[in-house]
Amino acid sequence: MNLLITDDEMIVVKGLLAGIAWEECGITQVYTAYGAEDSRRVCEKYHIDILLCDIEMPGENGIELVRWVRENYPEIECLFLTCHAEFGYAKEAIHLGCSEYILKPAPYTEIETAVRKLVDRLWQLREGSRLAGYGRQWIAEKKEKAELDTGKKMSAGEIAEAVETYVLGHLADEMTVEQIAGLVYLHPDYLSRVFKKEKGVSINKYIITERMKLAAHMLQETDTAANTIALEVGYANYPNFVNMFKKVYGISPSQYREKHPGVSK
Repeated sequence: MNLLITDDEMIVVKGLLAGIAWEECGITQVYTAYGAEDSRRVCEKYHIDILLCDIEMPGENGIELVRWVRENYPEIECLFLTCHAEFGYAKEAIHLGCSEYILKPAPYTEIETAVRKLVDRLWQLREGSRLAGYGRQWIAEKKEKAELDTGKKMSAGEIAEAVETYVLGHLADEMTVEQIAGLVYLHPDYLSRVFKKEKGVSINKYIITERMKLAAHMLQETDTAANTIALEVGYANYPNFVNMFKKVYGISPSQYREKHPGVSK
């Protein structure tokens, strides 16, 4: 997710940049602007997901800026950060679809909480669209059972190999043991026992391991944004991806990329 901070006070912008754990909030790139005109240029040049905006700025204020954003980039979530508590401002913010309205000075933890809520909301919207397409793919998915054949005709080793092949070809998709078991016409518990006996790990652990291996490879060998990599390895929720990556490798995706520069760097 990309976030744009717009505030005419440089000290506020620098404080936000340094004081908030953006990656832990699900933000991979933070842009800055010091006025409405500057902010519009950033929106036109880069893909912005969330706008964190002050209301009172010289010339065009934040309300007018967000009105422009709503007309041109309605998918951007907006969050007002302002020292004005007047109801009129809050009413206008709500009218413009800004569900988050934070009064300065606000602790960084409060801003982080608001940003996380917006990130989660955006991921849920995107996941909803993704699942809508998933239904259309269901018939094609069923046809792929031919690649796996039926469990009754396969040995334990062949079943495990078939599961591995399926998992490696669908790392970006939703996968459950139940779904895979249905493709080979086996009970999920039986399939799980067979796979663990043959491969030494559970199916779920194998899926996680292969997803994280692919993510690490893409971080090292490509310039693909970390949030895009998350989607490529089946994580629609970026914070969940970061947490799992840390669990496997002990560091965040951005730290891994810095520590392991690849051929594309």
